[in-house]
Amino acid sequence: AVSGIVWPTIQGGLDALAHGISTSGAIGQFVYGTLNRALIPVGLHHVLNSFFWFGMGSCQEVLVSGATAAGQALPALQQLCVDPALAKTLVAGQTHTFEFANSVTPEITATVKEVTETVKSGDLHRFFGGDKSAGVFMNGFFPVMMFGLPGAALAMYLAAPVEKRSQVGGALFSVAFCSFLTGITEPLEFMFVFLAPALYAIHAVFTGLSLVVANMLGTLHGFTFSAGLIDYLLNYGLAT
Repeated sequence: AVSGIVWPTIQGGLDALAHGISTSGAIGQFVYGTLNRALIPVGLHHVLNSFFWFGMGSCQEVLVSGATAAGQALPALQQLCVDPALAKTLVAGQTHTFEFANSVTPEITATVKEVTETVKSGDLHRFFGGDKSAGVFMNGFFPVMMFGLPGAALAMYLAAPVEKRSQVGGALFSVAFCSFLTGITEPLEFMFVFLAPALYAIHAVFTGLSLVVANMLGTLHGFTFSAGLIDYLLNYGLAT
């Protein structure tokens, strides 16, 4: 009974926080990236992720053909995910110029084959649905998980006394390679989060900055599992 009274207030606060972050541009991206890593030790990053990856924003899938962008043909592009309000105005056979909030393919011209009834919600689902403005809250994790954390592992190895490096090298290599290949970072992060919390705080801030810089560069990428090499390669064809 108490939960039924208290939880709606908490839920409302979380919704307001997520909405505020998602609509705050670079500041919101920085806050999200920093909080994502800061909440890892207590596992609450999953709650935060659910709002952005599965809840915020929506688009409707449209099947297209003959897509072009900046005069370049995009033969592999067969599906876009657009604003549901726009989708209602489209008809099969119509040629339309779709506008997206990214600096690489801001306009895509294509012929509509079919307007589906499928609606995707959240940054992750929108990305895989064909929304070329999605990936904002995923893209910046790739540099951190594939290069930043393995670099931290190398720094730990070099900081160890020479006579101890053979003992720690194997463990550090395995967790660094795990982060690089799969995007599973907890084994490496938990090696220093409690021993060097200040260093972990810097890591969280750098993650926030990575999201900002990645989006400033106009690149958008996504993942189904995490930001490792496997997802990077598998989903590269959908990236912007």
